[in-house]
Amino acid sequence: MTSLHRIALASGESRLLVDGAKHVSVSFPRWSPDGRRLAFLSAGSVASQSSPQIFVVAVQGGSVKQLTRTPSGVQQLAWSPDGGTI
Repeated sequence: MTSLHRIALASGESRLLVDGAKHVSVSFPRWSPDGRRLAFLSAGSVASQSSPQIFVVAVQGGSVKQLTRTPSGVQQLAWSPDGGTI
């Protein structure tokens, strides 16, 4: 189980961004250019699809949004320089 956390260097405070119990096979995290969002690959929830898809979460945490639903899955991702597209 892989989870993604954001840890403040000054205080050491940890904030859970992506719960590995809810998102299977979390990998390939990438910050948006403005640092406000984190995109990553996951197979989704346990009852969901088996191929990796692109998900995004705000740096403050909150709900995770699935961006892709491709039958063959996604192998990697990159943000555009302006952060408008992945």
